[in-house]
Amino acid sequence: MTALTLTEALRRRRRRRRLLVRTLLAGAVLAVVAVAVPGLVRLADAVGTMTADATTDDAADAGATDEAADATTTDDPGAGGAGGAQGDAAGGSRPSVLLVNADHALPDDLGAPDLVDLVGTVPVSGSGVQVAAELVEPLRQMLGAAADAGYPGLYVNSGYRSAEDQRELWDTAEDRSLVQPPGHSEHQTGLAVDLADLEPDGASLADSSSGRWLADNAWRYGFILRYPAGKEEVTGIAYEAWHFRYVGPEVAEICQREGLTLEEYAGAA
Repeated sequence: MTALTLTEALRRRRRRRRLLVRTLLAGAVLAVVAVAVPGLVRLADAVGTMTADATTDDAADAGATDEAADATTTDDPGAGGAGGAQGDAAGGSRPSVLLVNADHALPDDLGAPDLVDLVGTVPVSGSGVQVAAELVEPLRQMLGAAADAGYPGLYVNSGYRSAEDQRELWDTAEDRSLVQPPGHSEHQTGLAVDLADLEPDGASLADSSSGRWLADNAWRYGFILRYPAGKEEVTGIAYEAWHFRYVGPEVAEICQREGLTLEEYAGAA
């Protein structure tokens, strides 16, 4: 074999060796890929599944949070004391706890109450005494309970007043500490009544046992003694043992238990 031929043979041998090495390397790479790719696919699938599950869980958690928030914001005057309903009382969103006094006029958008004449329903001073329809049953129950307790002489002396009636009363009042100007009277809501007693034990309602019974028990029927003694600076009105305001059983119980006027309950005092 000549030098050229030997050199060529060596070159060919080197080329075959390099080709073999390359083939082996390629095979190794393919083997690694063959092993790794399914694992990567499975890993990608697992990550995708975990991401989807997390997204679903987050959505469920968000829904639960929204539901909890909705439940938390449910309006409940009795929940957490008086605070939940104080905003309603001051803002007037619930007519039964609407605050009306010298500083808080009747809202302009407050519609006329659905009035009912009390004749034939409860003891009353005469025809024409009307109240908001929601008061009829509580009044009947309260005066019935009073009669059962030994005070059958209690009756409704006054109820709803129109703006014109309130204007006349204001203009002719000798003592305006006992009356509110038109637009500022609870009587215009139909939710207030003045009570009297045919048999007051020889005393005024303020000093009679029937008056004390009312002061102690009216809350059970959703009424509060609106202008109690000792609260004149808060209410702006002198003590009126006869004036009761319907606010509903829940609010009435809070006011009775904590000794609150409607101003204090509403946070306006």
